Amino acid sequence: MRTALVVLGSLLIASTAAAQAPNWQPPACKYGLEPGMGPLRCADPNDPNSYLNRQSERAAPAQADAPTGVIPAIHATVIGLRFFESPAQPTTRNYDDLFFYNAARYIYWELRLVHPDPGQGTSFTIEEIWHSPGGDVAYEGTRTFAIEPGWTSSTFWASARLVGTKTVETQNPLYYDCLNRRKRELERGGLPESCSPTTGVDIPLWQRGAYQVDIMVDHQRVATG
Repeated sequence: MRTALVVLGSLLIASTAAAQAPNWQPPACKYGLEPGMGPLRCADPNDPNSYLNRQSERAAPAQADAPTGVIPAIHATVIGLRFFESPAQPTTRNYDDLFFYNAARYIYWELRLVHPDPGQGTSFTIEEIWHSPGGDVAYEGTRTFAIEPGWTSSTFWASARLVGTKTVETQNPLYYDCLNRRKRELERGGLPESCSPTTGVDIPLWQRGAYQVDIMVDHQRVATG
């Protein structure tokens, strides 16, 4: 039986970050899209139920079970948060929320947004908070991204690597060479070295269990996984 590292949408430290604009074109909305499930709907400042008019909700810290799903500073709506495992520089992207604790290297989060064309380059800062299986904060970091003129959707990603090490004993490939040197030293009457048939190797391992990552913008939790 293989034991797996369960992840609910986050992970790790020592990272890289990047952005891209996918080909899919969402509705062109001046104020972005309303959050929530169902058909895509443009935000309307004249609608009292629009997120644009919920000032008190946006000013208060997000509750643990209620990501806002929007980034008002850039009029963006979150349409996805997913994860994949890769080396330090991402190669392939096989999205999942389950990773093996003894094989995972860097785990990336990927945030997908839709938003109106900003008209000019606009930057914003994301704070990522990684929670270990016990619930403690394992890593916090901030990253600045930018959306470019002409973009109406964008994807941003970053990685972290939070591993410990376990020392395991394995066969020593230099053991027989050591025995030959030891024999020669004994024949010369010298002080022989000690030879061990095994040697310790440090193996990087994730702590097993369920992790959580929170994506924060302007002190508001916009997505969690």
